[in-house]
Amino acid sequence: NFLRKNYKIFASLTERERTILSYLAKSLAAAEIAGLLSISVHTVETHRKNLRKKLGVSTSFELSQYANAFDLI
Repeated sequence: NFLRKNYKIFASLTERERTILSYLAKSLAAAEIAGLLSISVHTVETHRKNLRKKLGVSTSFELSQYANAFDLI
């Protein structure tokens, strides 16, 4: 049910946002993600903010629900 209800929203994410979402769901810190992707910590934080806005969530748990439902973890 979650998949059907949220597929359209999830489909709007860019490939980079999906990658960031996957790492966030695995509890990696922004600095760790930045190092893995060779981007700045500020960029990771911007992606996190954009993900929360696009997905309409406010907690890390809710972000991880999306990652789990769409097989990113």
